[in-house]
Amino acid sequence: MSRARVIEAIKDDFERSYFVTGNLTLKAYEDDCEFADPAGSFKGLKRFKRNCSNFGSLLEKSNMKLTKWEDFEDKSVGHWRFNCIMSFPWRPILSATGYTEYYFDAESGRVCKHVEHWNVPKMALLKQIFRPSRWVWEKR
Repeated sequence: MSRARVIEAIKDDFERSYFVTGNLTLKAYEDDCEFADPAGSFKGLKRFKRNCSNFGSLLEKSNMKLTKWEDFEDKSVGHWRFNCIMSFPWRPILSATGYTEYYFDAESGRVCKHVEHWNVPKMALLKQIFRPSRWVWEKR
């Protein structure tokens, strides 16, 4: 698969909110792709798909948008914005921006390393989870 087709597939994945649906183009990634974010790292496409699907099951509503794309010789970088309302009784709202680095295998052209960077500290995201949304207070 050419790098251009892989990039097109990744952009399509953003349109499908892959991060919360787990609906990603599997052929764009190596089976043993390394996935990393500020919370940790692991290898394996099936695990990544399962993690995304599991996270999505905790959400009531979500939006993920690709805001910018950059191509470099050794990688591509997708900048994104994400927000969601979690399905907990207090309906917390999570919001973050960040970017993902996509490294490509020289032979197959597929992604062999997917590294997410969040423009918000981990503790700030954790605090968002425990903060009730305004909607909860307005209903009381």
